[in-house]
Amino acid sequence: MSKGYITIAINSCNEDYIRAAYALALSLKATQKKVNALTVVVEDKNAVVERYRQAFDRIVVLHSKNLAVNSTWKVENYYQLYEASPYDETVTVDADTLFVSDVSYWWDEMGKYDVDITSKIYNYKNEIIKENCFRKDFYKAGLPDIHNGFLYFKKGRLAHTLFKQIEKYAVEWRTTAKRIYGSENIHYSSDSALNIAVQELDILSKCVHSNPFPTFVHMKTLLQGWGNAEDKDWRQYVNYEFDENMGLKISGYPIKIPFHYHIRDFISDELLEKYENFVEKPQCL
Repeated sequence: MSKGYITIAINSCNEDYIRAAYALALSLKATQKKVNALTVVVEDKNAVVERYRQAFDRIVVLHSKNLAVNSTWKVENYYQLYEASPYDETVTVDADTLFVSDVSYWWDEMGKYDVDITSKIYNYKNEIIKENCFRKDFYKAGLPDIHNGFLYFKKGRLAHTLFKQIEKYAVEWRTTAKRIYGSENIHYSSDSALNIAVQELDILSKCVHSNPFPTFVHMKTLLQGWGNAEDKDWRQYVNYEFDENMGLKISGYPIKIPFHYHIRDFISDELLEKYENFVEKPQCL
């Protein structure tokens, strides 16, 4: 059965998600012994510069209307990943993520299920984030606390039903937000749609399992346990370094799981060049 990762990369006036997806693709090639293929879903193939193309397994154009035209977060098209995936088994990841250690062994365990969704996320110290201050509306509405930042699915009835439900909410978000949160003025997020879908389809037990993975490090500043830290850029509070094998440490703490860095300019020209040079030379994985 074919296996691979998939992400959406639709640029906005301020954010270059295609560049982020390119770094993600390089990080997969640099660290994963088995599954390292990445399909990127874009609005326009011409937006993917020639330098980036060879890093992607597939470049796929949105198959339906772009619902994120007027959005800053560009997440309304998440539901399209089911149809866009060329794989039998797929993991969805955010474009602004890096793989800094090998998690190939996760696939055998995830493959026991039709859907496997992240239910616990970590800070850079490898501590579980027990309460997410950005999810107060979730908690108030009694929704699950799950994440699409690393979501595994097999092509089949369960995943198809889940993604079709997410599509419904993306199209009818104002109505959905009013019904779930009591207000139309709740910003759409694909995580929100995912949580509502799993809740209303009553499939949580089929999508969340007892393993410690899948998971990832979420680097939003307010999730790191730093008290009243105010700057959104976590680099103001810690240092970081990549080693010669593209492993990563944050203030001395080794990162062993996918790293959702969140701050887009984290992918500097220097870091991209380091990844390119590492991937181009022969590796003994």
